[in-house]
Amino acid sequence: MPKRITILRAERSPGYESDGMTLELDAKRLTTELTTEVAEHHRRAIRAGQEPSGGAQKGLGPDERKRASRGKRNSQRGMGQQGRFPASIGTRVSGGDLRATGEVAADAFYDDWQGREARRGVEYLEVDGDVEKVLDAVLEAELKRQGFK
Repeated sequence: MPKRITILRAERSPGYESDGMTLELDAKRLTTELTTEVAEHHRRAIRAGQEPSGGAQKGLGPDERKRASRGKRNSQRGMGQQGRFPASIGTRVSGGDLRATGEVAADAFYDDWQGREARRGVEYLEVDGDVEKVLDAVLEAELKRQGFK
């Protein structure tokens, strides 16, 4: 059952009567929506050759560019030959109606590769910039759905 939270206006009504609204919060459902949207944002960014936080991803090195020109790999960093890395990005949510946690991560198979890429200055899973905008959009949509403007 969702938690009901009454939101009061900053001003007080005569006689302390509430003219507030009630927000229903189901933490697990909201966390699921947030993690799903963040994971999808990361997949789209990597496929487009962008950093999830915004901006262009670091280009391929000379050897990788040669392989890409021969069709041996994708020309976008992080895509490899068949684009399996973005497809491996998934979510995990645990908790209940009142408290939930979520995780966005790639398959553990890619841990060593991500470590090598990080040493080159390339990050694929981030929480800044455009990712923050995704989170804000999900929260705004939820508030709008419940009648808040």
